[in-house]
Amino acid sequence: MKGFLQFASVVLLFWALMACSNKQASPVQMAEASFEIEGMTCSMGCARSIEDKLNETAGILEAKVVFDDKNCIVKYNASEIEKDQIISVVSNMGGGEKYSVNGFTLKHTTGAENVPAGDKTESSGMTKKSLFRPIAFPNVFDAFLRRIK
Repeated sequence: MKGFLQFASVVLLFWALMACSNKQASPVQMAEASFEIEGMTCSMGCARSIEDKLNETAGILEAKVVFDDKNCIVKYNASEIEKDQIISVVSNMGGGEKYSVNGFTLKHTTGAENVPAGDKTESSGMTKKSLFRPIAFPNVFDAFLRRIK
């Protein structure tokens, strides 16, 4: 029993170390754009849900929807997500017929830099969002817990 516990501890430690060592430098090309969103009827429902959906999208660092102006400002990594993908995130919400994007204007971009995966630059006021993806342990761990009981 003691040997099994030691073996399981070593396996878990190995998994944790391998997960940390897989961080590779990825090129980051920061961009900021603004666009109008047609079809929003309220700030708490429409604007908030669009903002939340954009902020959950990979490659988007920060999105701010202003209901009164029917406007959205997005800060994103242009090497991970393109203009058309951002537009489709908004356009496909609500069944694809509710919202439309007009006047997508690129405000500025910065050159590509190598930033370790999971890190965000703080230049131009970008927020830090965790790119941590949880490690899924196989059922071996559950079997281990059942065995010790």
